[in-house]
Formats: sequence, C-alpha cells, structure tokens
Amino acid sequence: GADLILNFRPLYWSELRKQGQPVDVKEEMGSYEAKTRLPELLRRASQGESFTITVHGKAVADIVPSGHIHRERAATAIASLLARRKATLSDADLDAFRSAGRK
Repeated sequence: GADLILNFRPLYWSELRKQGQPVDVKEEMGSYEAKTRLPELLRRASQGESFTITVHGKAVADIVPSGHIHRERAATAIASLLARRKATLSDADLDAFRSAGRK
C-alpha cells in the first residue's frame, strides 16, 4: 500500500484567534515584550491573570498566579460563605423553636 505521511505543524493560540476561533487562554507575548513589561505582568498575575511567553512564535514559558494566591482566595471565599451561613437567634427564639418542636 501507499505510505501515509502526516505533516504536523504546531497551531498557536494567536493563529486560532486570527481565524476567529473562540479561545479562552492566557495572553501571549514575545520574550522582549514580556521583559519590558515584567512589573506589570507580575502585578496582573497577582490579580489572577496568566500569560504565555513566546520566542519566535513558539510558547516557551507561562507566568501564572502563585498557588499561594489561590489558597488565600479560597480561604476568603470559605470564610465569607461560613459567615453568611451562621444564623443569629436569641435564646428566647431558640427556646420558642424547641418548645414548638415538642408539641
């Protein structure tokens, strides 16, 4: 039979965006741009954003939020949920509910 030759070429997120494909990924930028914008990228990463750094159009590294930031946000969300969950009843209300349940 005939030999099957497959020619694979990497497809980058930027190419998908140019084709109008919906892509929910990190912002992509070249290494020089990343170097000149590093303080801004670090500030934005601390706020939860992620970035992909490329060299000659090829992804080589990611700047992502620290796991520590995710843990802090999770702890804050849990504390907020627990605070909302707590019911505040007076002793008189609690006694009334107990009495009503015994009838």
